[in-house]
Amino acid sequence: MNKLDQERELHIEEQHMEEWQTNRLLMKEPQMKGLHMEEQQINELGIDAAHLIEMRRYLHRHPELSGYEENTLKFISDKLDALGIPFHEVEKGGIIALITGEAEGKGVLSGTLGTLADGGNSAAAGTLPGGGGSSAAGTVRKVLLRADMDALPMEEDRNNLKQEKQVLSEMPGAAHTCGHDAHTAMLLAAAKVLQEKRGLFSGTVILCFERAEETGGPDQTYGYGRLFRYLDENGLSPDTCFALHVDPDLGCGHISAEPDGVYAGGFGFGVSIKGSGGHGSRPDKANNPLDCFLSFYQTLQGMPMRQLDPFAMLTFSIPFVRMGDTANVISEELYFEGTARSLSKATLNAFKDRFFELLQGTCGLYGCSYEVKMQWLTDPVVNRASDAERIRELTVRHLGKDSYEAAPPTLSSETFAHYTDHYGGAIAFLGVKDEELGSGAPIHSPQFDLNEEALTAGAALHVLFALDALGALNVLGGPEA
Repeated sequence: MNKLDQERELHIEEQHMEEWQTNRLLMKEPQMKGLHMEEQQINELGIDAAHLIEMRRYLHRHPELSGYEENTLKFISDKLDALGIPFHEVEKGGIIALITGEAEGKGVLSGTLGTLADGGNSAAAGTLPGGGGSSAAGTVRKVLLRADMDALPMEEDRNNLKQEKQVLSEMPGAAHTCGHDAHTAMLLAAAKVLQEKRGLFSGTVILCFERAEETGGPDQTYGYGRLFRYLDENGLSPDTCFALHVDPDLGCGHISAEPDGVYAGGFGFGVSIKGSGGHGSRPDKANNPLDCFLSFYQTLQGMPMRQLDPFAMLTFSIPFVRMGDTANVISEELYFEGTARSLSKATLNAFKDRFFELLQGTCGLYGCSYEVKMQWLTDPVVNRASDAERIRELTVRHLGKDSYEAAPPTLSSETFAHYTDHYGGAIAFLGVKDEELGSGAPIHSPQFDLNEEALTAGAALHVLFALDALGALNVLGGPEA
């Protein structure tokens, strides 16, 4: 065999080895449809795709509503316990778990996990290594990876856009139609890899499983606020945060994480207007609250154009109005609910202020009174530019040059806004659309479904983000980011 033939054979062997390593180490099965894995891969990543899908399907079959995630909490706790990952269940908040790097030069965490919930990992008690302190490369960083876990109060359709779904909710009145089952499963799959590779990095990876992302729970006191309090009080405030949300508008396995506003902030309201009732035949002897509401609503529709920044987008709607139940009785009370959305925090706050000024003035003009029964305000999710760029580069380098797809912002809201505002970080979108499969219905719709083949890329991105932030990708043999 001459030298040219030897080089050609060696090249072919190297190509086969790269393909084998990709399948065995990153996918643990042949390359999946919709995923575009680059030749340069992180060696020995080891995402277990089969187990990831198994976890997602279990969670999908057993959805639990905001504030009632008891079985889901146990499922997560059991998985963490089996992996030997120390964790703490934060009352009404969720679960915080720590993966502590054991590479030479690690620091010592100044905080603790506190008292473990029943059934937790007993090895977690006391002070744990990792987190704060210094390493040879400088201050050891803390990176938070977050997943939400609650389901929606709705019935799931048996079919997606094309055919019967592969897995269905078994709980009447509850369904994972926002992908939180996939989010939790991906973070657990990533946790397994990071725990196995903890000897190769220094620093601390904080796993955050958040309860009640959708509604704040039955009394609006569940979720991120309690998790933040726990993190801050125990010296676990992260340097950066990462989350992933499935997106039925993006192609399967595609990633998007644009800088600045990617989720809208929201202002929600529920208001009762009171006038005086009467017989339907004598409206002159009543003060119909509907007249007051119609004037308020018509003026509100034109208010953004006249009083708000025209370059700052804002939408609002009042989809729910309730008044009376009899055709010949003028009710004394009208109740309405709605929301406003904007990618600008200042614009949202300005709308909120004008909303209540207009409501007060209109009610005074019509001789009515009003009572605010409910209101909430969430900030937009603003991706830190450096973290958004980190995600884009990691996607292009390790998931494929064609895997990054710049997606427009979404006007729904996300509690991850509080993470980026409080700590900094970025959220990415993971495409789960597949026309052949029938996935592509909007989130929160009964037909929502996803292509599970995308989830391996999502789990991998959790690992990539954490390791890159901790400066450990080169240790694992991948290209430095």
